[in-house]
Amino acid sequence: MSISAISSMSSHSAISNLSSKKASSSSSTSSSSASSSSSSSISSLEQQRSSIEQQIQQENSSNDSSDVKQQKIQALQAELEQIEAQIQQAEQAQQTQQVSKSAETSNSQAESVQTMNNESNTNSNSNNIIDVYA
Repeated sequence: MSISAISSMSSHSAISNLSSKKASSSSSTSSSSASSSSSSSISSLEQQRSSIEQQIQQENSSNDSSDVKQQKIQALQAELEQIEAQIQQAEQAQQTQQVSKSAETSNSQAESVQTMNNESNTNSNSNNIIDVYA
């Protein structure tokens, strides 16, 4: 194998290593931004839930007739159930993102180990050059 071929292999390994690092860096950035948007969404939903619970309490202590009171409370409770379902979905999505992030981290670490092994093999192969003209 010629020196130029070995040099080409070595630079190809460096390029592939660089591109895999860029890919893992960009995917971890997108998962962290998705995670923060998910937690702010959950926080917003929890505030809505708290507001509806307060409205239910206010309606319970209002001077409305019992029929009107019951209708308003039922409507508020239906809205509350929808918000709680949305909170549950958002929490599940957040957990899924965390699992995905853990998997990405594991894959990234495995790729790094594989890249280091490949570089080690390339370096050990380049040390076995025999100069026939010597």
